[in-house]
Amino acid sequence: IKINEVVASNTESFIDEDGDYPDWIELFNAGNTTQNFTGFWLSDSRSNLQKWQFPDVTMAPGEFRIIYASDKNRRNTANYWETKITWCDFWRYQPGFSEPPTDWHTLAFNDSQWEWGPSGFGYGDDDDSTIVANGILSVYIRNTFNIADTSQLTHALLHIDYDDGFVAYLNGTEIARANMDGIHPAFNQPANEQHEALIINGKPPHRFSLDSLLTLFREGENVLAIQAHNISAGSSDLTMIPFLTLGFRNEFPGRRPVHPLIEPNLPRLHTNFKLSAESETVFLSGPTGMVIDSLAYVNLPSDISWGRMPDGSDTLYYFAPATPGFPNISNGYSGIASEPQFSISGGFFDMPQSIVLSGLNPGETIRYTTNGEAPTETATVYSNPIEINTTTVIRARTFAPGQLPSGQHTQTYFFGTNHDLPVISISTDIGHFFDQDSGIYVFGNDYEPVPPFFGANFWEDWERPVNIELFETDGSQVINQGAGVKIYGGFSRANPQKSLAVFARGKYGAGSFDYPIFADKNINKFQAFILRNSGNDWG
Repeated sequence: IKINEVVASNTESFIDEDGDYPDWIELFNAGNTTQNFTGFWLSDSRSNLQKWQFPDVTMAPGEFRIIYASDKNRRNTANYWETKITWCDFWRYQPGFSEPPTDWHTLAFNDSQWEWGPSGFGYGDDDDSTIVANGILSVYIRNTFNIADTSQLTHALLHIDYDDGFVAYLNGTEIARANMDGIHPAFNQPANEQHEALIINGKPPHRFSLDSLLTLFREGENVLAIQAHNISAGSSDLTMIPFLTLGFRNEFPGRRPVHPLIEPNLPRLHTNFKLSAESETVFLSGPTGMVIDSLAYVNLPSDISWGRMPDGSDTLYYFAPATPGFPNISNGYSGIASEPQFSISGGFFDMPQSIVLSGLNPGETIRYTTNGEAPTETATVYSNPIEINTTTVIRARTFAPGQLPSGQHTQTYFFGTNHDLPVISISTDIGHFFDQDSGIYVFGNDYEPVPPFFGANFWEDWERPVNIELFETDGSQVINQGAGVKIYGGFSRANPQKSLAVFARGKYGAGSFDYPIFADKNINKFQAFILRNSGNDWG
């Protein structure tokens, strides 16, 4: 068993069942036999190898296993997962033009006269495989599946993407509902409130744990029945996409793989410790206390992993993107390019300046921009000092063959500017703010023509990456880091100048702003702050 890959600062590479992004450790069985982990331990401390103990789980030859280093300490999960019902499976269905028979949701019901079609069911969105008539308030669907041995069943998960409400039944017993009242809602009963589908918007479907209802499952044939309801007959859309995923104690042949949308939401093992992004060694030890494998890393950037390629080998690379649960077969980098250095920090100047960029190792190239965009491999190559005499933003990054590029470094130089207040400088790709389709500061293509212009881009909950610099009244630069920004406020969003919420997040660099931004407050660290436009007093 090898510690095959680790991520020590996970901000978006792999989401857990709670919607969080914890650090993770990937194990790989490089042997030829199934390995039982009873008595095995994971740790990030050589002086305490027995830090987190594995439950009674196994790994087959060639299998990958993700363990979250989250400090949540969870040891109860299935050995093997199987999809019983997934997107585009065929169902029996009946549009809700009238009340169905009272036993429609039971296993005994004969649904042979119902229509036959694949999920999703609905209309008005691009997620519908079976289109039902506009204007109906409900649709009824049924799907049968088989379980060979319920004694092996340890977990059950129902995921449903819906618009706007539903009630789900297993073998005639209700197991989940959302936005619906009543024991058996009538065919013409609207959903309680509007609920938009999630998958079409790039989000995972809602999860409902059935672990407390495992006794409802039967050996042999079972039926999942669902009634989906709309909020009104005039609604523009309706969606119903169910998934049923079961966890088993032992492996069995012909197991149907889990859908990629559901895989990240499966319950997994969680350690009782977290990893440090700066440097650490992860240890795997056996029942005798002997270290079976270890993996050391130094300064892992966010969402970049350190691991073995080929899997289980002694050759180590950086991976971007990381490959949790999959083979390391490409995108391996031998190192990270060195960070570029600026000869002069950003600030306020009266005379022309000559900016020297340095810090190169052999084979490396610094590329830079002066238009606010992040430097890419096609940006201008730095070869001579950059001469400036007007306000300029310089963003630089180092590149090298076979290596990950360095971080982005930004400095803003102001000329002919006098100020009595602190100054905040925000640098970003112009499209992040002003692109008609994706810019957060503009009206966009579809909005109401009267204030407050609902539907405009600036009403969306969009976050864009920026670099932010804070200069004190004496001109000193006290903050310079990556961050995220969103438009903030209510009706004041309609003003030409808009409020901005600024967020420090690990995926942009530092996870906090470490400076006493408000001199009269005894607070030296902030996760976010707001640049206000004075709200409704703007003008």
